[in-house]
Amino acid sequence: MRARVLAERSQVRSPTLGGVLGFIFPSLGALYNGKWGMALLFLAMELAFDGLSFVSWGIPRLIYAIVGAHLGNKWAREANTKALDRAINQARP
Repeated sequence: MRARVLAERSQVRSPTLGGVLGFIFPSLGALYNGKWGMALLFLAMELAFDGLSFVSWGIPRLIYAIVGAHLGNKWAREANTKALDRAINQARP
């Protein structure tokens, strides 16, 4: 029971939602995970991609979306791991 409570408290971010947001717009995946600097960097890159119409929806944009999805998922899992570590440390006598 105690392990279940710790696991529930450690789920602060959804890796699936982070990945989906990161795939749609990598800046959204970064914002969801609280990575403000990366969100600004991704936003600048998104604006650059939109300005260069020949790469807006081609292979480079697809690669960029896949990288964004991976990072959004990874950052959410890292946030959950840190939250679990904090919950375990707080539960220790």
